[in-house]
Amino acid sequence: MSGRYPDLTNYNDDFLVYIFQTQYPAPTSTYEARCVQDAYTVIRGQRELKGNRLDWLPLFLSVSTPIGTGLQRRVIDFCNHVVTFRERVGWEFLDNLMGDPKKCGSLYCDVGVRNARVAQRFMTTLAIVNPLTKSLLKYG
Repeated sequence: MSGRYPDLTNYNDDFLVYIFQTQYPAPTSTYEARCVQDAYTVIRGQRELKGNRLDWLPLFLSVSTPIGTGLQRRVIDFCNHVVTFRERVGWEFLDNLMGDPKKCGSLYCDVGVRNARVAQRFMTTLAIVNPLTKSLLKYG
């Protein structure tokens, strides 16, 4: 495999977690952690990340609260990092990592909570953009 590391699948999970953590430092705030967790949820929903790696960005920005330029850069860096790992070791490793608070620390958030948070933000965005959707949400 080409890239910064050799074929990482020949190494154990502890080594992979170490590389993941050293290449993407822990979030510096709760808000940053939530943005990163939400970004992971959005890109995880894209089964095939082919073509431009930034194809997921409009999806994330459409369901995220406004984020500043500095934080946006950190989230983009994180997602590029995730995509690189996904190309080398697959989603199974990443799901195992993101689903284990001991392994990913402040990046951890229960998958159900992440999914619900992203879905709620997406529905809120739809309600703001489309008055018909807003009325449907209101009357259920």
